[in-house]
Amino acid sequence: MDSISDEQPVPYLEIVNQPSSEYDMRYEKEGRKNKIYAENFTSKSKPQYPEVKIVNGEGPATLIVSCVNKTEPYHVHAHKLVGPNCKHGVAVFNIDKNQNIFDLTDVSIQFTKKDDIEKRIQELYEKNVDPFNVGFDFDRQSIDLTSVRLCFQTFLRDSLDKTEIIRDKYHILKPVVSQMISNSFSQNTLSIVSAINLKSLCNGGSDVGIHIKQLKKKQPLKVKFYDNSGWSSIVDIEDSKIHYRCAFNFKAPLYPKKIDKEKTVFFKLFIPSTTEKENQKESEEMEFVYMPSKSETMPLNSADVNNQDKEFKSTDNLCHVSINN
Repeated sequence: MDSISDEQPVPYLEIVNQPSSEYDMRYEKEGRKNKIYAENFTSKSKPQYPEVKIVNGEGPATLIVSCVNKTEPYHVHAHKLVGPNCKHGVAVFNIDKNQNIFDLTDVSIQFTKKDDIEKRIQELYEKNVDPFNVGFDFDRQSIDLTSVRLCFQTFLRDSLDKTEIIRDKYHILKPVVSQMISNSFSQNTLSIVSAINLKSLCNGGSDVGIHIKQLKKKQPLKVKFYDNSGWSSIVDIEDSKIHYRCAFNFKAPLYPKKIDKEKTVFFKLFIPSTTEKENQKESEEMEFVYMPSKSETMPLNSADVNNQDKEFKSTDNLCHVSINN
């Protein structure tokens, strides 16, 4: 890059296309990634992505994108960015020479569970990810898992082949943050009030009882079981089996893999979307434990079934539990 005099304007980064203000965040276990699109993108138009522009400057440059809290002083956020150019939950891109506009393509936001916040913040600390240099000594309770902002940091380079970065205002641009991104998944959530008998032999067949906040109308409710390896199984809940639209029971599906000890998997409820613009309603994931059986083909004996049925005597009883909004 040519030498710079103090008379030249200072380069800065500008967000040309903001990311959408609503985004369907997903857990890592779900194996589902939704790309971040621009605010003005619709399903019928050509894909548009968040876009930034280097004003008064151009590449070669390095662009780093990370998640920060929704309010100042913009501490790091626990959610991760995932995609081909992402590592440790942070996206890193190279901007070519003479290029000054860059699209944030093929990047997704991965939801971090509440129990994993401290571990995630520690990872960011170890990787020195702190775009606003505000440190890591802050109340973790201040992290709102339903909202996040993207932070864009840009470093102008003499060459992408060199690792050295000149530390002045002409090369290290001030970080900028996007508008707030809210988790649309949290706005389309089925609420599980209680669950009974979350264990089964790997042959399946045990009775699982679920109590949810009352559905407003008859809807095609389903239960998805899944594990970290990609296995999944869907259980359809017949509408006639949902008592007072708030309680039901169903048989646990078979777990097809050989296990010699207890295996924890996950399940969640969902109502499929009926239109392209509508997000399907889902519950929070819950853990379910499969236990090994003496024989892979051995069904649950009558004593096991009876004992499990006793734990969930009547879904009618659950329907009369008061529900607080």
